[in-house]
Amino acid sequence: MEGHPSKNTTFLNIEDLDVFLNKHDSNFIWLLVATILSCGWIIYLTYYNSRNIGLFLTLVINRLYKDGYIHIGSFSFSVLSGKVMFRDVYYINQDMSIRIQDGFLIFRWWKMYNPKQKQH
Repeated sequence: MEGHPSKNTTFLNIEDLDVFLNKHDSNFIWLLVATILSCGWIIYLTYYNSRNIGLFLTLVINRLYKDGYIHIGSFSFSVLSGKVMFRDVYYINQDMSIRIQDGFLIFRWWKMYNPKQKQH
């Protein structure tokens, strides 16, 4: 009796899941799964992606640059608006330390509007 698992287990296996999805409307379940995953992906992109990029850049820069320590809290780059934003940037070496709390760079991708060109 001890070596044989009982038929009433709480874990689902692939066959039970396949029977359940065929018995019920599986399109609704896939819609529910896709909606939950999409919400999770949007939350990740909104709150955590720039912080993970900052952590990755910190690791790469400190591996390449040995004369000091550089920390980047968050980093985001927007191609469409031409903007680079960063937060909590530290540069520390033996002689000095520099801290930037918030910063951004704006590139001028688009042609600037000149009101003198328009004839009224």
